[in-house]
Amino acid sequence: MTHPHASRMLPVLVCLAAAASCLTTSAGASPADGPRPATAVVDAVGILTADDVRRLEQLAASVRQASGADMMVVVIATTEGRPHRAFATDLFNRWQLGSAERDDGLLIFVAQDDRKAEIILGDGVDSQEQVA
Repeated sequence: MTHPHASRMLPVLVCLAAAASCLTTSAGASPADGPRPATAVVDAVGILTADDVRRLEQLAASVRQASGADMMVVVIATTEGRPHRAFATDLFNRWQLGSAERDDGLLIFVAQDDRKAEIILGDGVDSQEQVA
């Protein structure tokens, strides 16, 4: 069953993927090195505008309010040679995205200089029944 916010997330994902493949900046400190941030959007390289961040934060709040699911967007410069999928999955698990019972977290991850993007979904995201 399709998530009610999936159609709204597609343009965001396309923009993030395009940014990852087109833009370059210098590498910065990785947010993955520290504790989970209080915000839903972490842009360590500064490719998102203030309006982009605001809209993504609103989307994450809307997803949380509608379903209880936990959504984060993380943009870093590079994984420094680590496999991107493993890096993003480790980050998802370390920050404990989503409810432990429902495993309903969502991580949109971009390594800009590496030109890679990953979407990590908790196992419960696909199996959730929508409540009317």
